[in-house]
Amino acid sequence: MKGLIKIFVILEFFVCLCFAEVRFLEETMSVREASLGGAYCGVVNDINGVLINPAVLNYVVYPEVNFVYKKWLMDSYYNLVGVLVPMRQGGLSITGLLFDGGDIEVNYLDGGTKKFKLEQDVVVSMAYGVNLDEEFFFGMSLKYVYSRLVEQYKASCFAFDLGGLFRSIDNKISLGISLTNLGTGLKYKDVVEQLPTNLRIGFAFNLLEKRDLSILFAADTKRNIKNVNTDNLYSFGLETQLYKLAYFRIGYKTSSLSQMLSLGFGLNVFSFYLDYAYLPLSSVDEITHQLSLSFKFGSGKIYDVAERYYKKGMKERAYVLLKKLEPTDSGYFVAQKKIEKIGKEIAEKYVKSGKEFFDKSDWLSAIREFEKALKYDTQNQQIQEFLLQAKLNKENEDKKILAKEYFKRAQRATELEDWDEAIKLWKQVLELEPTNTEAQKQLTAARISKKKKMYAYASVPSITRFNPTRAAVGTEIEIIGDNFDTDEESNEVLFNNTVPAKVIKAEKNRLLVRVPNIPEIGPVMVKVRTYGGESIPKIFYVVPPGKPPLLKITNLNFFDSNGDKILSAEEKGKIIFDVENASGAGKGFGVVAVAILSKNIDVKLDERVNIGDVEPGEKKTVEINVSAGIDVPTTDVAINIRVDEETGFSSEPKQIVFKTEAVKPPVLEIAKIEIDDKFYPDREDKLSVGNGDGIIQPGESVEVMLTLINKGLGATKNSLASVKTFSNEVTFRSKITDIELGNIMPGEWREIKYTFSIPKIYSGPDVLKFALNVLDERKKFSVEIPFSLTIGKRYEKIEVVKIEGKPLDTKPVVVPTFGDELLTLPTVQQHFVSQDAVGVVIGVKNYKHKDVPEVEYALRDVSLVKEYFVNVIGIPKENIIYLENPTQGDFMRVFGTKDDYKGQLYHYVKPNKSDIFIYYTGHGAPDIETKSAYFVPSDCHPNYVKLNGYSLDLFYENLSKIPARSITVVIDACFSGASERGMLIAKASPLIVTPVTGKFIENMNIFTSASGDEISSWYPEKRHSLFTYFFLRALQGEADKDKNKSLSFEEIEDYVKENVSFLARKMYGRKQTPKFIGDRNKIIVRYQ
Repeated sequence: MKGLIKIFVILEFFVCLCFAEVRFLEETMSVREASLGGAYCGVVNDINGVLINPAVLNYVVYPEVNFVYKKWLMDSYYNLVGVLVPMRQGGLSITGLLFDGGDIEVNYLDGGTKKFKLEQDVVVSMAYGVNLDEEFFFGMSLKYVYSRLVEQYKASCFAFDLGGLFRSIDNKISLGISLTNLGTGLKYKDVVEQLPTNLRIGFAFNLLEKRDLSILFAADTKRNIKNVNTDNLYSFGLETQLYKLAYFRIGYKTSSLSQMLSLGFGLNVFSFYLDYAYLPLSSVDEITHQLSLSFKFGSGKIYDVAERYYKKGMKERAYVLLKKLEPTDSGYFVAQKKIEKIGKEIAEKYVKSGKEFFDKSDWLSAIREFEKALKYDTQNQQIQEFLLQAKLNKENEDKKILAKEYFKRAQRATELEDWDEAIKLWKQVLELEPTNTEAQKQLTAARISKKKKMYAYASVPSITRFNPTRAAVGTEIEIIGDNFDTDEESNEVLFNNTVPAKVIKAEKNRLLVRVPNIPEIGPVMVKVRTYGGESIPKIFYVVPPGKPPLLKITNLNFFDSNGDKILSAEEKGKIIFDVENASGAGKGFGVVAVAILSKNIDVKLDERVNIGDVEPGEKKTVEINVSAGIDVPTTDVAINIRVDEETGFSSEPKQIVFKTEAVKPPVLEIAKIEIDDKFYPDREDKLSVGNGDGIIQPGESVEVMLTLINKGLGATKNSLASVKTFSNEVTFRSKITDIELGNIMPGEWREIKYTFSIPKIYSGPDVLKFALNVLDERKKFSVEIPFSLTIGKRYEKIEVVKIEGKPLDTKPVVVPTFGDELLTLPTVQQHFVSQDAVGVVIGVKNYKHKDVPEVEYALRDVSLVKEYFVNVIGIPKENIIYLENPTQGDFMRVFGTKDDYKGQLYHYVKPNKSDIFIYYTGHGAPDIETKSAYFVPSDCHPNYVKLNGYSLDLFYENLSKIPARSITVVIDACFSGASERGMLIAKASPLIVTPVTGKFIENMNIFTSASGDEISSWYPEKRHSLFTYFFLRALQGEADKDKNKSLSFEEIEDYVKENVSFLARKMYGRKQTPKFIGDRNKIIVRYQ
């Protein structure tokens, strides 16, 4: 019986203890929380905090699992297991809690015994958390609660927790709030036990945060909001962290009923976190031990954690973490670019919100947002401008508010007829809002009202004395007296009756004024006027400030824009000198430089230049701008320079003399006239329509190109050209007015093109008269140049129009020859080719594909090469195959195809008797894949040159099959795909291609204009390609270096290579190296 009573007493104790507010739901299951005394609602940062504050879920970036074991009273214990899974948007966790209250043994009266589980409880919860922004987090947990007492009484229910968390971006400060166990309660048969619904508020602050040491302070308060009889529980904790490896914790919690001190530590080894808490329970004289093991899946490195935050959209947290990286940290150098990128993204966010506030005229909020943006993108000029404008708008708004307040007060003073106060307030309004017309109107009215009032009883002002009694110009002095007006503008202070002084401050018996600039030095009369009248004048002494200045002009010189020390017409220059004040002398006030021109000519200059004050020992540099007009003569001009000082201590004057030069006029002449009467059906830019014979005929449309050259010593200025005709039957087909020529410098030329037509039935004169008008910006240099074209006259060659001018005294301008020297053919004594020789001359200038640039001088080159083949080399004219702008079909017709090499050239040749000479000028291009070289016919698309070009390999292959005595090939083209006017192949770089056949035959000689990826250059001054020009000059005899009247291939090679390479470097800064393969000793021509 005694044992049975003992059992029931123990049973009653446990049951009461467990029923008290469902005790198992209030137990601290986080080991870290327990060791901090329960101060954890604001500290939470991992899975251990989910049951306390579910808002932590989206703060965690790596998956975590944890296991907790807690020994409780006697043989009771708690077990907890939890899993946390972070997501891109939010975080999810599942936890399971088991409480085992231990066993009891019941002894029955009949001697039997039985063991029972005193209490078993299970809580399963699922929680989800999100962030509202990067500092505010929110979470909610839904849990199922099951409880069984002494294996007989069972109860279950659902409950939920709510949590909120504020954590600063730098993790310095955290505030947490949670509401837990919101539910209906547990019903054991007929008894309902309420769930402990707790409101918890926590605070955490990082007292110290370094890499090797950090200290965290936390405080919480907790209250059961359903049971008003419970006390508030206050908790405090301190955690020290060493190298992120070891943690030491101490906590203290207190209420009106109990106090408890707790201790704990933690270890972090390879992402395994072991935590231990020691909790003495003084009320039952027992110690509780609590142990947990957690694992975090992921790297704890700063860069990796920052990357996780960035992916979750928390860019500012990522930014702050990356800024903490040091050069020795993993990912440091990658992070620097990441920091800049994230900073700009964050800044854009704040700029956007700042603009929204800006548009709502919420200047203060806009300023805050722009300042945040600038913190992340410090060099962004646009953000700085937004911030400045917002600040200005805020300042203006503040001014308006203050002005509004002054306005009200001024109105009240006006109503009270307190005119002095009203004037003062109206002036303050105007200082803030200078354009306030109402305030200006009211100020004027107040002054008038005061004036009327003052006239009635105002006293005459009087001057008693000055302080000081002597002062220099510009010095502030006091006028002591009586009956002055307190409004500064109502006092008029006059020096020598005429010169007003500025009143800085006014009081009834005192005026503060500045001595004005007056010419007099010594005693002057000073008086004051107010509404009450005019004071009796009193003497004041104006003195120089200490010693007088000693000014002098030094280093006087003249500079002009071109540096020749001559001021030419339309040129600008400067007169530069120093103004020095001797050391030990007095200060120079209001110093001004004065310049006076000695002659009345077309020269302008700054007559006065303000220098300002010059201190003793100071030197100031003065620049006087001077310019010559268009009508200035050639003469010597003198300019007198002096320096004036306000107190009269001027410098000694100086004179500078330099030369002026009259304008050098341009002399414009038409140097060449060329025509084109060929029909181009595929080119919209070519308006000529004719038979292409170079003869102007009725019914044709003819393109004319005039070459205008400046043979004078001066340039034209912004010149425009226009063409007019004196024939009524001439119709212009192209633009003939406002043709821009720009500034034509001496020796330069411009090409002017226009197109005209005459009717099929034409009865007018054969000579068509035209005029070229050149309008110069300076009208005096505008000219009209007459010229004429003759119907029926062949313009096959270039026509040179010679106009005689007056000789100049100066060195004449070098005028380009435009290659006319090539028109003179040498006299040949002996030809070295047979009478059966065959020539092929090919020139491609114009291409049908719009993206292929034309070869400017190709047709000029081939027409002249044809003449040299006939008259110098000795090829019969009837044996010349001449092709202009040939198609792919023309190439196949002449040189054959892959299947049939017997083209037109093959049939022109007599076996072993004919010499072949081939010349080609035009584009060459490579096949990008094979890098094989191709001729580019006029109908070729360069991107598909393999399909519609003509292979250089096939060209040489077919030539090798022709039974000729010798073959000479001259190719003026590059095969890299580049040209003078850009790439032929779209979006490709020049390729290195060797334009020489791999199957070279013994009797073949090959000249090429360039090597590898080089460009074949033009020679604009000569109107030919650079290579062809010197090749023809070589045939003229210029290459005959030993003067033996015989020209060999070696001499041609040396001459062409030397001149072409040099001029390509000089004119274009690039390499062009002509190549030759063949018999260098072969003689090609002998001269007389």
